[in-house]
Amino acid sequence: MFHEAMKYEILSHVTYSSLSENDSIFPHDKTICDICKAHGVDFRYKKDRIAFFTAILDKMGNPYA
Repeated sequence: MFHEAMKYEILSHVTYSSLSENDSIFPHDKTICDICKAHGVDFRYKKDRIAFFTAILDKMGNPYA
């Protein structure tokens, strides 16, 4: 249950954050931007960002199972 809750929180943040490349973004937003950039995903395009992180989260195994 903990693993599913964490996945939900990550995906919610990825979905509802307003991400930009300015200096005032929060550290966790910068991390999301950096991960997207490292994999050629446009973090400003919500649909691609959500699909990318959904794919990552779907492939993650549950260490608590």
